[in-house]
Amino acid sequence: MRPSIHILYIFLLAALVAAGCKSPKNTGNTRKATAGSGGPLFANEADKMRFDALFFEGNKDKQLGRYEEAAQNFEQCLKITQKVGDVYYQLYLCYMEMRKQGAGIMLDKAIELSPKNVWYLEEKALLLKSLRKNAESAAIFIQLIELSPETAEYYDNAAEQLVLASKPLEAIAILDKMEARFGLSEEVVRKKEDLYLYMNKPEKAIEEVQKLVNNVPANTDYLGMLAELYVVIGKKDKALEYYKKILAVEPENGRAHFGLANIYRQEGDSANVINELKLAFKDKEVSLKDKINVILSMAPLGDNNLEYRKQVFELAEIAVEKHPDQPQSHAIYADLLFGDKQYAKAAEQYKTTLTLDNNNFKVWQQLLACYEEAGDYKNLHDESDKALELFPDRVVLYYYNANASFQQKNYKKAASTAQAGIDLGIGDNFVNMGLHTIAGDAYYQLREYLLCYASLESALAIDGNNAYVLNNYAYYLAQQQQQLEKALSMAKKAVELKPNEAAYLDTYGWVLYKSSLYEEALTYIEKALVLSPTDGDILEHLGDVYYHLGNKDKAVEYWRKAKQNGNPSAQLDKKINEGKLSD
Repeated sequence: MRPSIHILYIFLLAALVAAGCKSPKNTGNTRKATAGSGGPLFANEADKMRFDALFFEGNKDKQLGRYEEAAQNFEQCLKITQKVGDVYYQLYLCYMEMRKQGAGIMLDKAIELSPKNVWYLEEKALLLKSLRKNAESAAIFIQLIELSPETAEYYDNAAEQLVLASKPLEAIAILDKMEARFGLSEEVVRKKEDLYLYMNKPEKAIEEVQKLVNNVPANTDYLGMLAELYVVIGKKDKALEYYKKILAVEPENGRAHFGLANIYRQEGDSANVINELKLAFKDKEVSLKDKINVILSMAPLGDNNLEYRKQVFELAEIAVEKHPDQPQSHAIYADLLFGDKQYAKAAEQYKTTLTLDNNNFKVWQQLLACYEEAGDYKNLHDESDKALELFPDRVVLYYYNANASFQQKNYKKAASTAQAGIDLGIGDNFVNMGLHTIAGDAYYQLREYLLCYASLESALAIDGNNAYVLNNYAYYLAQQQQQLEKALSMAKKAVELKPNEAAYLDTYGWVLYKSSLYEEALTYIEKALVLSPTDGDILEHLGDVYYHLGNKDKAVEYWRKAKQNGNPSAQLDKKINEGKLSD
């Protein structure tokens, strides 16, 4: 059973593509047709011998692609006689290759001398077709049908050109002739069905399809065509009748179940839609492409409906079960899982996809995104290494690999990988921003402070309002007691951009602290603590501020809380034990 009703615009599109792409064929035909006007072709034998020699040389040059030389020889032939149609035809072919004006005139002259020569007429019809002169092209193809009625291509072309000329009834007449000559065929019936639907004559369309059913009553494909046609014209009861006939013979016929699902959808019967779709998906004969299209059309509807989303997932699982060796089945299921934030399961399906086709870059990218979202940096690192071997020119892979290395505290590799990605010079701003940022963070951990600052400056040159970079750059400068005014400016800007981000409030407070502005520092670090009350760094910073404000008891209290909340260090222990800041 065919996937769907072939409406007219598909037919028209195919016709337009064919018209735009097909050029007149360059045949090697060298037959010399005589003139229809009678009389001798040559004045004497010497002229004939000279003509034959020039014609031979012309054809030899044409076969070797020397079209200008060939044309010159054929033009010399015309000086001897103008009664040989093939000379004009060969000149037409040469002029077409040379894109020289007058080609059409040469072809017309050839046809004038040999009006029933199918080679010349076919070239003329195809030339008119390429020029979108559809009615004129159709007329010549009709003439060719009369001359060569056993050539099916002429019927197809004539009908096609009549459709493009907005003459559907005449096109149907040609198709009727074709059917009478070659017998009943599904292809011709479908074309006539589409034309009748275009002309708003559904009953005639039904008559055409019914001929196929009558010819082979047991053919479920033809029964399905008829059922789909009844759906299109709104006769659902008749459609149901034929779908049930199909299922009585083939209970697992996926196309019939798809058809029933479509009817139930129109009636708003969601439960039966899902049931029929599940049965359709279990049919291996239904293409995976069609199943994926259904999933893609349904998936957005499940965003706000958990039960509906569950059903879409079940359809995807059936697709995987029935098409386990096709990478697309696993990929579409993985995409659903990724969208549902089931990153571990999505990664499994993406990996299966890659075992079947490891050259799909988009799938690699999605797999790495799963690991990044899940915080699985070991797999992110290992799989991005593999991806880089396959796609060394994909900058985003350097980002994933550098980020994984950084998160695993392999700062040297993080910096070198990020720099390698930057050096490719082909990434977009978003990826390059990430690479410069990772490089800067890694260089800081390696105590390569000048390289760190240079990297972060490059990141800010791409996006001067990136709060994350502004925050980190300010913190690094403050920790090194360098450019504190610049650090204050950047930290303040980060807070303005993200006023409810605890880490940014803490950094601004910390830069104020490093600038000996303890009262102001207290205000911002306390705001940070409200947003993140168990953050060990914020608690320790608050203790340091209280110490400088002369409240040593408060200082020790917050240092102890910092230790309790997972921020142990020898320096912190020393603060607690001695009740004071170290020098």
